[in-house]
Amino acid sequence: MTQSLQAKKQKIVSVLIYALIGIFVCVKGAIYYPDSYAFLEGYFNRSPLYVTFLKGITAIFGDAFELPLILIQYLFVIGATSTLMKTIREQFAPSLMVYTLVLLMLIAPCVHLHFVANKILSEALAYPLVLLVFSCLFNALSKLDFKYVKLTFPLLIVLMLTRGQFLVFVPVVLLVVAYVFFKNRKVKQAIQTTLIMLLIPFLTSFGEKAYNKMMFGYYVNNAMNYVHLFSANIFVSDAEDVQLFKNEEQKVYYSTIYKSLEEAQLTKNLAIANGKDEQRVFENNFSSINNVRVHELGLSLYEAKGYNLYEQNIKLNELCKQMYMPLLKDNLKSRIILLYKNFKTTFGGAKHVILMFVLLVFGVVFTLKYNDSLFKFLALGTLLLFANNSIIAIAVHPIKRYFFYFDWLLFAIIVLMLDYIIKHKKQWK
Repeated sequence: MTQSLQAKKQKIVSVLIYALIGIFVCVKGAIYYPDSYAFLEGYFNRSPLYVTFLKGITAIFGDAFELPLILIQYLFVIGATSTLMKTIREQFAPSLMVYTLVLLMLIAPCVHLHFVANKILSEALAYPLVLLVFSCLFNALSKLDFKYVKLTFPLLIVLMLTRGQFLVFVPVVLLVVAYVFFKNRKVKQAIQTTLIMLLIPFLTSFGEKAYNKMMFGYYVNNAMNYVHLFSANIFVSDAEDVQLFKNEEQKVYYSTIYKSLEEAQLTKNLAIANGKDEQRVFENNFSSINNVRVHELGLSLYEAKGYNLYEQNIKLNELCKQMYMPLLKDNLKSRIILLYKNFKTTFGGAKHVILMFVLLVFGVVFTLKYNDSLFKFLALGTLLLFANNSIIAIAVHPIKRYFFYFDWLLFAIIVLMLDYIIKHKKQWK
């Protein structure tokens, strides 16, 4: 089969798949979650880009915004999957079957479990952005061209303003820069690209602060970072840890939160005493631990002191920041155990962690040894996967909506590897 005929057949298959899933997306309609209303109302502490995106859609379409919203979100997914599939087609020249299977896996979050195009949640934009970042970085590795790394610059800023967790992609991008430099030895371009990438966290922080200043009058980052981190610390601590704090405000806050957690049987010690796995208790009750107690009770303490809602959030995040390290140091072993269990859960179990780690090592070693796109695809995908899952394990609870972004990876690796073996079988004989 000629390449042009193969490409035409692949395009026809793509159009059919996109059309069928598009019908499904329209029929299913918009899906609301508790956070959906917070995004629609533009609450403080919500990602600025997705809030702005929703405000634009609702301003144009009014109360009839739901169908246009999910169609636009679906079009973003189509654009991202098409871009990545074009890159895969260029690098691997897959058969029609392999092309179709990989495409179906990439588009699967629209029809199975996650329904990303239908959700009124920030991952509706984050998922296609992740695919675009992966496509650019893979092109950079395959073509040894810094141009494709630079293309991730605006994508990463938009992605991080959509979901802050993807700050962890920046170190992976720097590793890509190092590899491209190692291969092409273009010193000036390597330095320029590195400096550009190092600007991303600062520009993102500035963008978030500028948004909060314009919308709420406070030049601050979203004030929930340390609240989330503190929740895991206080979960693994005990009542006596109040003695770690000298400040009266800190003592009152700690005692208030810990007493509430004890009454609800939501501490590590009580979970173990009741014969339960502490990680499961933490995961299943994160909202009750973080939102209902650490956050809302904390806001109440500052509300009683006369602060407005925005000031309450800012003051609480600063308080949690001050208390974070003392609690972490005193409960380091328990915190590491919870972190490991969270991390393991993001992969679906210890066996999956080992499997993906083996693939990571395999991909990195063979990428350094051979100039083959398959190994680069494997190394890049597993690095981004480990980076994302690590930040989720540290910062929040491991629910699927935070780490589904690379569910397609293992399947794609298997299919592309089998296709690779079949194509090279004759050469090996």
